Parts: sequence; structure tokens; C-alpha cells
Amino acid sequence: MVKALVFFAVALVSVVVLMGSASAGFFDFFKKDVRQGPVDVGVTVESVAPTIVFVSNVAGDVLNIHGTVSPRGGGGTTVTRVSFIAEDLNGAGDLNDASAGMRYRGPGGTALAGTCGVAPTCSGCAVTQKNYSCNADMEYYYEPGTWTVNASIKDNSANLAVDTKRTFQYLLYREISHAGNVNWAGISLVDSNQLSDSNPFLLTNLGNAALSVSVTGYGLNGTGANPEDQIPASNFSASGNTGGDPLAECDVPAQAVALSQGVPVTVPGVSVPRGLPGNNQDNMYFCIYPSLSSLNLNPGQGYSTSATGNQWAITIV
Repeated sequence: MVKALVFFAVALVSVVVLMGSASAGFFDFFKKDVRQGPVDVGVTVESVAPTIVFVSNVAGDVLNIHGTVSPRGGGGTTVTRVSFIAEDLNGAGDLNDASAGMRYRGPGGTALAGTCGVAPTCSGCAVTQKNYSCNADMEYYYEPGTWTVNASIKDNSANLAVDTKRTFQYLLYREISHAGNVNWAGISLVDSNQLSDSNPFLLTNLGNAALSVSVTGYGLNGTGANPEDQIPASNFSASGNTGGDPLAECDVPAQAVALSQGVPVTVPGVSVPRGLPGNNQDNMYFCIYPSLSSLNLNPGQGYSTSATGNQWAITIV
């Protein structure tokens, strides 16, 4: 019985020692240091939106005065130019050149777009900057006043920069053209209300403001055997209205005005609008409104202003 107990005790000690030895070795395996291994490191750079740091004054090819643009006479087109400098802190190469834009907006809401490209030089620019040169055409009929310049650019991530601080003045310009001569063919010396063969007399506005007009008339002298004979200017009338009963262009003073020797008189009913070609016109109508029977004119000759050299004048009021 004693032997059995001793054996058991020894066996128990042996087991404990073995387990302790095995346990120490097992945990020591997991306590070993890892001395090396590959690690990937990445940094994402956030795109910085571009900015517009400078916009030049606008100049046109008529006056060539920076900040002031004049319409071109004769119904022409004025070419304007403006430049701007854009900056991108990611580098100038991040600026999207094709996106560079320039737009103008007038006081009445008229908007137009120009074309832009990279300028050949950028004096004093940093490596993060580019200079863009732009042109835009302005028509003669665009409204006068203060226009706003809108410069814009995107980067290659489609971030947008816009500058609208620059403005310029588009000048008021007034010009009118007309159809030519005023004629009557085969008039009667006794009839009244004789309409001109030149009716309607077309007026065209080549400026950028609505126009009223005046006519300065002169008497028509004989061109034949009796050059001293004259149809006085006061026998002629003008109006922007026509037709009706009585005839509007002959209805002095209700709807028409009688001309006055060497004195400009404003023609009622005429307002020539500014606008696109075809939308910038109005008509004027002429009449010999009284009978000429009391003038004792030679019926066998013509009458003209060329005999005295005093041509009628149509002027802007």
C-alpha cells in the first residue's frame, strides 16, 4: 500500500514538471519579436482650386483706350481684347487651358462670349501662373453703359475659378443712314396732298440708341427758263405716319410738320430703334400738302435744291 502511494506521488510530480516545461516552451514561441516586414505608405494630395489673380482693362480696336470701348461707325464690329492671369498651387500645368473663358454682360442683359488662349508671355508670373489672352466682338447696336467682365478657368479636376470684378464702358454712339433723294414726278400745280414718289423714305439706325430725326428744308428753284421761280420749303411736310383720311403725312399740324426754310424741324412719329440689321429701321413720308396754284410757277420746268446748292438735311435730334 505504501509503495503504491509513493509511485503515485512521483508520477504526479513528473507530470507537473513535464507540463511546466512544456508550458514554458509553448508560450515562449509566441513571445518572440518580429524584427522586419514590408509596409506600404501612401499620401493623397488634395487638389487645390485655381484662382484668378488679375484681369486687365478691356480695350477695343476703335479708340484703343483701356476701360472704354466705342462702337464702330457704319454698322461695323468692334474687336475687344482683355487678358487675365490664373494661378494653380498644384502647378500651372494643372490649369485646363481649353476651359479658359471670357464673357461680357451689358446693363440691359445682353451677354456675349469671347475666345481665349494661352498668351505667349507672362511677365513676372510665378511657375504656378499662366496668362490668357481673350478677344470678343461687340456689335454697333449693343446697349451703351457699364458692362461686366466674367473671366473663368478650370483645373484638370474641374475646379472652377471666376472673377467678375472688372467692368468697362461701352460708349453711346448715334449714326443714321437714309435712302437717298426725295423726289416728286409729274406734280400738279393745282392739286393738294401730293405724296412723294420716294415714300416710304427708309431710315436706318447704325448706332446703339433709338433716334428721332429732324429735317432742314430749303425751297426748290426752277431748273429751266425761270430759275427765279421757287416752291418754298413751307409747302412740304414730313411725318412718320402714313395713310388715313386725311393723309397723315399731309395733315399739318395734326400728324405732320411743315418744313421751314433753313430751320430743322423734328418729324413727328419717327423713332428709329437700335437693333439687329432689319430691326433698326423706320420710315418717313413726305408730302406737298397745299395747292401750288398761287405761286404762278412755270409748269414747263423742273424744280430742285441743286439749283441753289442748298440740299435738305436729315439730322439726329
